[in-house]
Amino acid sequence: LIDLQSAPSYSGMVPGCVSKLYTLPQVQIQIGPLAEWAGIEFVQGKVVGMSLEDEEKKTVQVEVSDDNGGVITKEVPFDAVSVDIGSTTRDFNRIPGASQYCISTRPISDLVVRIEKEEQLLKDRLKDGTFKAAHFVVVGGGPAGIELSLAIRARFNQMLNSNLSITLIDSSDGLLVNETPANRKALESVMAKYNIDTRFSLLVDEVTSSHVHV
Repeated sequence: LIDLQSAPSYSGMVPGCVSKLYTLPQVQIQIGPLAEWAGIEFVQGKVVGMSLEDEEKKTVQVEVSDDNGGVITKEVPFDAVSVDIGSTTRDFNRIPGASQYCISTRPISDLVVRIEKEEQLLKDRLKDGTFKAAHFVVVGGGPAGIELSLAIRARFNQMLNSNLSITLIDSSDGLLVNETPANRKALESVMAKYNIDTRFSLLVDEVTSSHVHV
């Protein structure tokens, strides 16, 4: 098993961690002990290549840290290889300004850390009196986006009180359009209860330091 991280987050618990129901260590999976228990070799490092020419000596090249803090390349032999590297945020690098001004949800294990950094910046602004109001925009109205918008409300509501607004935008014409009318109505009630503004049939064209342009 090869991975850059020794303790990735379980994605199903990340929204709960964002909302502070769980601490970060509670949602992390310690790969080392788990791999040892399962009798699996764990290599923490970055895959930089594969050798496929020789059927008898197929290997994955992995950059790992040595005992002196340097980087060496480790050859991991294989007969079959499965590449499971997760997803990326769609169009994140295509939309102007997105990578500069947005918090990507991928990789999911880093999401909580990135939100914690933004939270600290808000706290600093509250202390020095430069804060007026926070407006969070969540792009993507699927289950993950809905969970995240509710988690943001739970995390920041007490700190920001009435100075927090949240908008969820999506390219479809409604929330979870493939669900039953009863489910959609119940979800709409929840979003209204927690004062989350929903806007539909929108595509993001650009992100600036103060606005999401659609």
